[in-house]
Amino acid sequence: MHLFVLGQQPNVKICCNTALLYHHQREFIMTESVHAHNVLNMLLEDGADFTLASLRQAVVTQFGDDVRFYTCSQQGLTFDALLAFLLDRRKVIQDGDKITANRDRMCSH
Repeated sequence: MHLFVLGQQPNVKICCNTALLYHHQREFIMTESVHAHNVLNMLLEDGADFTLASLRQAVVTQFGDDVRFYTCSQQGLTFDALLAFLLDRRKVIQDGDKITANRDRMCSH
């Protein structure tokens, strides 16, 4: 357990564990969007073998629960909205529960 002093009231102290503080800080600083290419690059890494669930978990681990994504034409996308966008444009392919990047449909900028 860690003890933290909040605000300008030095006598007010809150106990919390490190994971809770980390989660809180991540929510506080997560104001920027992440480009969709970052997710596509995860799918293109050597040895990448993602299911929908494992890709979602990897995105949460790397970018946080509340991350928003943008593309060349859209912004403020949740993970689910981004995945729908990428599937619709065939930039990713879903085969059963497996998700893979479609190199032939990816832009190169």
